[in-house]
Amino acid sequence: MNTKRYCSFEEDAVKTLLQSLMKQSRYEHSLNVSDRAAFLAEKYGADIEKACFAGLVHDICKGMAGEEQLAIIKDGGIVLDEDTEKSPALWHSIAGSLYIQTELGVTDEDIINAVRYHTTGRAGMSMLEKVIYIADLTSADRNYPDACYVRRLAEISLDQCIAFSCRWIIADVKSRGLPPGKDTEGLAEEYKNVRITYTKTDFEKGKTTMESKELALKIAKILDEKKAKDIRVLKICDVSSIGDYFVICSASNKSHVQSLSDEVDFTLGHEFGIKPKRVEGYSSASWILMDYSDVIVHIFHDETREFYSLERLWSDAKIEELNFGEK
Repeated sequence: MNTKRYCSFEEDAVKTLLQSLMKQSRYEHSLNVSDRAAFLAEKYGADIEKACFAGLVHDICKGMAGEEQLAIIKDGGIVLDEDTEKSPALWHSIAGSLYIQTELGVTDEDIINAVRYHTTGRAGMSMLEKVIYIADLTSADRNYPDACYVRRLAEISLDQCIAFSCRWIIADVKSRGLPPGKDTEGLAEEYKNVRITYTKTDFEKGKTTMESKELALKIAKILDEKKAKDIRVLKICDVSSIGDYFVICSASNKSHVQSLSDEVDFTLGHEFGIKPKRVEGYSSASWILMDYSDVIVHIFHDETREFYSLERLWSDAKIEELNFGEK
């Protein structure tokens, strides 16, 4: 990331400054938000490098005492409204938007606004502001009760995720006897007619909007990254009604067979909220079957794969071309 496009410091210097201003856990959160922002920016058409930078510095004043945050806000000429004054959790984002200007030399209004409104959101947000708002809520380190669902919803529809999140935030803030603030209320009003088509019930049932081919190729990529051997994706829907795709691979020892299954289960569950309907053969680890409805994963020990030779039994099925890129 070329941070000098947006501020006066090289990337390493920005990171060193962040580490001096916050606890390690907050710094790691900032790195996670930066990564998540890059992912969402690429998906939804925002500037990826700008999103990385805004995500990195979004919490730059979070570790400061409230008095210090208020001093930065006062020096910046901002007068807080009554609701914001009663909500110290909102001060760091306002202070941060001023701090990055005075201390880092940031002049890009989109970045400044993305930092300022990353906690509250607001009506009329730019795409970058939306990306940072949701990246903060769905970064890899977030583990609140609905985090996996919100993370998956963000990958289906950014607007649905914003609608769900601002409604949930308002309900949570009100339950603690605090005012939600005019910016969050304005955002909720803007998104009041956005319907959530992928519900928590869908998520809990393991429903996925991912097409079966996309899911099969995603699983193949996960297996490749975990060093599975001889990966094959067979399109079986043209020759059978039991599913759409088989994903077949093998490993030379049982612990590797199990670790491949573990990685598929964890990655699909954590990133996409997709869980298998059933898993068979995990204990023996000679042949683990993972049933994702339209996609069935077969992870073999080398000898078992050779014995059963599924590719020969399903030789009429088309073999999908795989391209994992550079190793």
